[in-house]
Amino acid sequence: MSSPLFSRQLFTVFLHFPRKNPSLESSLLPGPGVLATSPVTGMGSSGATVQVSNIPLAAVAGEFFEYFEAAVGSVFACEIFTARRNWKSRGFGRVQFDSLAAAERACLLAAEGRLPNFQTARLTITRSRDDIVARAAEGRNRVEGAVLRAGVLVGENRMEVFGVWEGVRAEIMPEKKKLELLVDQSGEKYKLEVMFGDIIASCSCCLDGSESNAILLQV
Repeated sequence: MSSPLFSRQLFTVFLHFPRKNPSLESSLLPGPGVLATSPVTGMGSSGATVQVSNIPLAAVAGEFFEYFEAAVGSVFACEIFTARRNWKSRGFGRVQFDSLAAAERACLLAAEGRLPNFQTARLTITRSRDDIVARAAEGRNRVEGAVLRAGVLVGENRMEVFGVWEGVRAEIMPEKKKLELLVDQSGEKYKLEVMFGDIIASCSCCLDGSESNAILLQV
């Protein structure tokens, strides 16, 4: 931690992943004053959610979910927008998949005309910039049971800790250029959002082992 990028005057976050997490080195890497991220192919800044139009008016969300599970891949959530007067489909909705690959596959199948009809209707699919539920697009970037320490550096390999939180859920989102930390404080739930552009310096660390299992960030 003796790199000139790290300042003792900056707020420091130390995030430890007790369980092995294969995404540490691919998603968050040391860089010259910024956070380096692995490339996300084809999706730009989009997540794993697609917009769907031409949905039959009689369709319900359960059928919609099962259709995409069978035709494309694992679905996390779906919604069909309805008219408040009679709660019937307004003809469009969204599907959030468990991975970017599944979202890309849905778009490709629709573009090539290889997506099966849904209740005799040919669906139109485009990428969505907003997810139904905000979370990391890739499963490997969703981490449970992390330990968060906040403080400042006071010397080489030394940190003065102001607070410690266990059982933290970390959502590492290179596709949205941010890190979300969900923290439980005395029964109250809080979300800490760190934009990649606000990170001055970062590095992966080893704690109680030889493999990277922690991240040090200065913001």
